[in-house]
Parts: sequence; C-alpha cells; structure tokens
Amino acid sequence: MRVSLIVPAYNEEKKISKTLESLTKQSYKDFELLVIDNNSTDKTSEIAHKFTKNVYLEKTKGYIHAANTGAHKAKGELITFCDADSIYPPDWLTKIIAVFDKNKSAVAVYGTCSTYDAGLIMNFLNYYLYTLFLIISKLSWPNFWRKSLFSSNCLR
Repeated sequence: MRVSLIVPAYNEEKKISKTLESLTKQSYKDFELLVIDNNSTDKTSEIAHKFTKNVYLEKTKGYIHAANTGAHKAKGELITFCDADSIYPPDWLTKIIAVFDKNKSAVAVYGTCSTYDAGLIMNFLNYYLYTLFLIISKLSWPNFWRKSLFSSNCLR
C-alpha cells in the first residue's frame, strides 16, 4: 500500500458521498481509504461504509483526534487528510505520486481540490488566488506527508 487517504468526518451525511466517490475514482489505484467518524449523530458512518470497509469511530470530538486516529491506522507510506466536503480530480493522486517519485527526498507535497458547495467561478477563483498566495508568500501547508514523519515524531 503506497498511499493512505484519511477522511476525518463529523456529521457530513449531506456531502461525504461526493467526496468519497471522487476519491474512489482516482486513476492511481494503490491506496487505502479510511474514514474516521468523529462521533457523528447522523448517517455519516453508514454512508462511508458504502465506499470503504475502513470506517473507524473516534469518540473524542475534535478534528485533531480524528486525524490522529487516521494517521495511526494508516498503512501507506504516504498519508493525506482529505476534507469530507471536497471533490478531488481523478488525476489528483497520480500528480502527487509523480512529484514524490521525481523528488525522492520530498517529505511533503500539496495538491488541489474543489470545495463541494462552491460554484465553478468560486472554485476557479479559490484555486488561482490560493496559488497566487502561495507564490507570493512561499508558504504552503502540505497535505501529503511521508508517514515516517508521523510515526517517529507525533503519533500517540
């Protein structure tokens, strides 16, 4: 298993289907999909089970607890935390993996996605304005990490 896609989720029954559908339709196939249900009171977990058997309950509320549980359960060399209300392009993983393959010393890479409830124009502006922000500030919060960073430094 090369990649672990971790989706922390709390009461996302209205949005998580499209997110998980976009993740399961990736052109790159060597990945596991984990959904960490952060003690939802709706059908988030039930919906997630339609897309993956890797659905775990994290009873301690808070994104960081769900993300930590996901990182702990992940088996992939590379891990990422996917928002439960985002849509990921079909070639998203392929592009990210290409960067890691080209740069063997890379420990983190950032990739794009669209927000579920934003329209075409808003997603377009979001993508280009955020890209401009990254260029100007030279600051990025990467969303793909080598799991070894977490395993040796900050997991439980």
